[in-house]
Amino acid sequence: MSESLVLYEKKGPIAIVTINRPEKMNVYNGEVCVLLGDAFCDFRDDPSLYVAILTGAGGRAFCAGADMRGMVPPKEGESAPIPFPRGRMFHEGDIKIYKPIVAAINGYCLSGGLCHALQCDIRIAADNATFGLQQVRFGAHSPASTHLLARNIGMSNAMYLSLTGARIEAQEALRMGIIHKIVPLKDLMSAALEMADTLLGNCPTHLRARKEHLLRGYNLPYDEARAMGGYLEGQVPEEERREGITAFFEKRKPDWNKVLK
Repeated sequence: MSESLVLYEKKGPIAIVTINRPEKMNVYNGEVCVLLGDAFCDFRDDPSLYVAILTGAGGRAFCAGADMRGMVPPKEGESAPIPFPRGRMFHEGDIKIYKPIVAAINGYCLSGGLCHALQCDIRIAADNATFGLQQVRFGAHSPASTHLLARNIGMSNAMYLSLTGARIEAQEALRMGIIHKIVPLKDLMSAALEMADTLLGNCPTHLRARKEHLLRGYNLPYDEARAMGGYLEGQVPEEERREGITAFFEKRKPDWNKVLK
């Protein structure tokens, strides 16, 4: 039996999701999107998981976009490819997840691959990473990409990347705000796991409330966004607040395990 096109591993409270088509630059097709949707829905719904890491297998590509061959109608006698699971596509924002997700970006991160990265909350790139939106060069369908770029890096930078189809290296992506950190390729997963550990050190319910507030309140008027934030952060259990404040005064790290149910 062949290895899955998406690998899903649970390491304690951390989920590691890997697009596993290294021989094809980790491009995605309908099957990959189905498997990614399954993995991220499980991550969302599993109460024992708190942080996810998304990466690509091999050192050459995080994800180089969609598999263009899957967009061509099959020839007579060929089986039709698995269709894209519309309404359940992680990279188009269909799966609402308020737990933090870290992208570990290696090599090519292009077109829909960049959309996958932008759906993550914190993005760490290897020094060999290359970024770009290529859809305009081929007239490819891309409902989420330009909107995601504009929200993350501003209209001017989004216009440049979207209209030119240009590719940029990691340092330029850092300057634009696409990524947050650059590390040597050999250190990429270590850096992603270190970031996951940093996130795990924070108050877990408050962390999810902050992410939900940022996502849902982004386009709301200030007063409505502030009210939403007050409500969401008000849902943090008293036990977690008490442990965090007690740890502060006792000059130690909070032990969230003893208050989590």
